[in-house]
Amino acid sequence: MPINKSESLGCINLQLPSRIDRAKKYRQSRTILHIGLQHALWCGPYSIIMKKTAILLFCLAGFKMCSQTSSELIGKWILIKWTERGRQKDIHDYYKTNQVFQVFKENGLFQFIVGDKKYKGRWEISRNNDKLIIVSGVFTTVYSIALFDSERRIETSDGLGTFEYEKVR
Repeated sequence: MPINKSESLGCINLQLPSRIDRAKKYRQSRTILHIGLQHALWCGPYSIIMKKTAILLFCLAGFKMCSQTSSELIGKWILIKWTERGRQKDIHDYYKTNQVFQVFKENGLFQFIVGDKKYKGRWEISRNNDKLIIVSGVFTTVYSIALFDSERRIETSDGLGTFEYEKVR
């Protein structure tokens, strides 16, 4: 039976872990700690508080998004492009002016301005911010919002076409 040199000298043969082995153990311990914290927060004594806090944060974010869209809509918008059935319409030819505006006010009031003529109405945005409803006189028009930011708006209405507006500063 061969004798190991370290045994013959009475030494213990230790093998130190490599850098890769130490990194693996560190990642495993971090993962176990992370899973343990998640379990403690979502299944432990504070789970109800955490769940209610998460729901509250999601609701507040949704309300903020809705109010942000409404507040960005407030102001005067000019019609810059009108497309019907894939063909661009001439705004000046139809309205006899290029000065076609929509004015949205904070209290839900609305004005449609064509040259020097003004038409009044009311506006509202759907809960999920995908529809703009404008009521003017006996007419109610529902627009599907394709693009909306603080500077530009693109919306479509069945039978009327697609309208592109820019905010007037």
